Amino acid sequence: MRRLSQQDDRGIATIFVVAMMPVLMLFASLVLDGGRGMAARGETQDAADAGALAKATDCAKGITTTDIAPYQTSGVVLANAPTCGSGSTTVSMTRTITATFPLGVGPWDVTKSATARWSILNTSTGVFPITIATCALTGVSFGQKVTFHAHNFGGCTNPSGQFGWTDINCSSPSTVTVGTGSGIGGQTGNTPTACSNTQLDAFIGKDVLVPVWDPSVTSCGKTYCLTTFVQFHLTGWSANGQNFGTSPPSTLQKQCDGRADGDPNFQASPPENTACIRGYFVKFTTETGLFGPGACNTATLLFVCRVYLSLS
Repeated sequence: MRRLSQQDDRGIATIFVVAMMPVLMLFASLVLDGGRGMAARGETQDAADAGALAKATDCAKGITTTDIAPYQTSGVVLANAPTCGSGSTTVSMTRTITATFPLGVGPWDVTKSATARWSILNTSTGVFPITIATCALTGVSFGQKVTFHAHNFGGCTNPSGQFGWTDINCSSPSTVTVGTGSGIGGQTGNTPTACSNTQLDAFIGKDVLVPVWDPSVTSCGKTYCLTTFVQFHLTGWSANGQNFGTSPPSTLQKQCDGRADGDPNFQASPPENTACIRGYFVKFTTETGLFGPGACNTATLLFVCRVYLSLS
């Protein structure tokens, strides 16, 4: 029997390596493409989550067309035509993975979906130190200039009329839990006690989150029994001719006559010298805070929306 030489050994090793090369490439492809697939699943899910939240935010505001393009990155594309359902929307994203090597496994698609929902906000932190009565919201639409009065006015009766001053201090925003049976303390009079004139003036020209209270509910054990939130753009305020926004920035001075805004909600004679706030409502959604049942940001409801991803 002839003994194999070192040269023969090298020849056999070469043949073995050549024969095993496809297997080695297949295993390498499985490892590399498996890692790419895991990364793609995460990126595709992130894109679906972001797209769903964007779509839900628009749906909550009454916008039916959403630009999903900013979320289609790294080869991720929209796999469905999301619509505004009844309080929820679903977005699906797909990414195609190709094989690293010619003999690898692929191509294959990674598809992920996310469902986002919206409903009224019932918990928030750092709200503006007033509360508006539900009776004052009747017939008011987004962008309509309005003046609310802190006395029996426009169908709103005592204790505070259309709005009231709460005990939220402007120097230390508080957490307010809103919902049936929840409430907040405050003053039913005309003059705020928890905020200075300078602090209140600082809110003029800004969008502020305002809790809404229901005067027909008195079982919460507080001055104001709260239901939800609205977003209000404050243009001026006054308090009984004693405290009032200076000029600039406020134009109200001691007067709460809203005719300058084209606002029908005013007392013409004698001129208003009682507490009032002036401004208009804007649509607003947030991804923070808790949520409760109910519609929001519709043609007839001014309530703030809480948009969130659904796990079910």
